[in-house]
Parts: sequence; C-alpha cells; structure tokens
Amino acid sequence: MIKYLSRLKIVEEAYTAKVFPGLNAVKGILIMLVIYTHSLPNGMLLYFNYFFHMPVFLAVSGYLLKRSAFKFGIFHYLQRLFHRLIIPWLIATVCYFPFSFRLRHLADFTLTDIIYPFYHLWYVPAYVIGVLICFTVIKLRIPAIIILILTGAFTIVWYDIYRSTYLAVEQQPLYILGEKRFYSYQVFFFLGFALRNGLIQIKLPALLLVIVATVAFVASVILVYSNASDYTISVPYMFFNLSLVLFLLLYFAPLALFQHPLILLINKQSLGIYLYHPMIIFSIYHWLGDPHKLRSNNFEGFGVGTATLVIVLSGIWMIQQWDLANRLLLGIVEKAETVKNTVVKATTIEKGTTKNKKK
Repeated sequence: MIKYLSRLKIVEEAYTAKVFPGLNAVKGILIMLVIYTHSLPNGMLLYFNYFFHMPVFLAVSGYLLKRSAFKFGIFHYLQRLFHRLIIPWLIATVCYFPFSFRLRHLADFTLTDIIYPFYHLWYVPAYVIGVLICFTVIKLRIPAIIILILTGAFTIVWYDIYRSTYLAVEQQPLYILGEKRFYSYQVFFFLGFALRNGLIQIKLPALLLVIVATVAFVASVILVYSNASDYTISVPYMFFNLSLVLFLLLYFAPLALFQHPLILLINKQSLGIYLYHPMIIFSIYHWLGDPHKLRSNNFEGFGVGTATLVIVLSGIWMIQQWDLANRLLLGIVEKAETVKNTVVKATTIEKGTTKNKKK
C-alpha cells in the first residue's frame, strides 16, 4: 500500500512539477496585448506594442522548454507537438483560407500560401524551428554563445531589411525559406531555452536591467520620432528586449504576481485565443463598416479588443464541451486520462509485487 501511495504521489508530482507563476501571468498579459494590438488602428501605440510583445513571448516559450523533453529523441517530441500544437494550427490555417482568398480565386493557391501562412499564424512554425535549433544544440553540443550571436545577427538584419522593404513576397531574398518572422525572434527563444537549461549563465542585477531597458526604450522613442533608419533603431530594440527578457526570466518568473483568475485563464487557453481571435476582430470591423480600420481610433480599438476577448473565451468554453473538438481545435489532451492510466498501471504493478512476495 505504501508503494502504491508513493506511485500516486509521483503521478501527482508529474503534473505539479515546478512552475513559474510569474510567467503564467506574463503569458496571459501578452496574449491580451496580442488581441489589443491586432485590434488597434495604425499609430504609435500599435508600433510600440509590436516593439516588445513578441520577443518576450518567444523568450518565455523557450524558457518553458526543458531539455528533458528531448530525452526520447526529437521525433518523439515532435509527435507530442503534432497533437498539442500542429493539428490545431493546420485546422486554423484552413479556417483562414476564406480570409486569405477574399480577393482571390481558390485556383490561385500557390506555394506562398503554405510558406507564408495567414499573418498571425507564423508563431507555430517559428516555435517548431526553435525546437529544432535547441535540439541540434543539445545533440551536437554546440556552444550556446555561437547560436545567440548568429540568431541575434539575423534579427538585426531582418529588422533593417525586411521591415523596410516593399518588395513583393516572391521577390524578397531567401523567399523560399518562408516567413522571415520564423527566424527573426529565434534569438529570444533560444535565450530563454539556454537560460532555463544552464547552457549559459547570466546573472545581471535587476536594477541594471531596468535601467538599461528604460534608457533603450527612451532612445527608441527619440529615434522613431526622429525618423531614424531601421538599422539605427534596431540597436536600442535589441538592448531593450534583451534586458526586459532577462529581467522577466531571472527575477519576475518565480514571483506570484498578477495571479488574477482571468489572466491565468487566458494563459491556459492561450493557443485557442491566439489561433481564432483575428477572425473575430475582422468580423467586428466588417460589421462596423471599417474593415481596414481607417476611421477607428485607439479607444474604439480597445473596445473591439475587449469584445473579441469575451467572444473568443465564450467560444472556447463551448468547444470544450466536446472532447474531440477540444483536442482538435485547442490541442488540449485531458490529463485525467493519463493519470487514470498511470494509476491503473501502478495498481497492476503493486498486485504483481504482492503476488511475488506471497510466492
């Protein structure tokens, strides 16, 4: 009986492993920012939301990836990702075809529609690429600093070239490699992974990180209003985001701050919210008669974002009433079944042990 309870305790601990409450809050807040960012019209507020929210989100995603995830090999982990992430992404991609082809005919479908998915769907391929990079580093024992330098250089190049180019997608350099955002945030993803798994050791004082982030942000504002080049702005961009990421991962992650139930719910349902919120935003703006957000202001954008959040959470609640839809659309595989199977297995082992002892 003691061994049986011990096994149950192990099962329980497997699902209550060390978590970072601060990062749960950060992810929830960032998903809210994503919704409001996509709801806002063009302007400075929109620009500065884009300035930091995805670098931080990718860094948190990398930090939550443990090297032990690869202990059975990359294909085993990708199989897990296939059910948890890729299937919902593929279904969402199909759902967005009507938006992608609203000014085109289905016969115009090309390779571009695959390697350049609908505008917000780049995150999942970027995550998979980040996973492959991290596995390669672990497998080949590549020094983490080399990857950080290479990915950081690519981020600066992307920030300078691909943000300012007005070339058609098919005419851009390295077009066949796909959406450039697949790679442009990898420095932040890998930084998070490297910190979590001890590939690099960085322990800068919290006050220093706050000062650097503040100075870099002010410099960015000045340079933007001065119409400086993208290459020039990329310098404070990197300093600001790297400082912010380090502060959040090193000092904020262990803190149980901003643990509001709504924020934690948004974090828990982040995949479904991320996948389906744009179609709600588009629908609302179409209903308002302003599909391109040309007549809207920031106040109206926040209203649309709030309405979108309420609608998408309500939709997720309804989806979760059907287990199959819950798995396919949201990628949520119920842990209860796994726990049940593990407990049954533990019981079987315990009975076998008891029989052997009697013999």
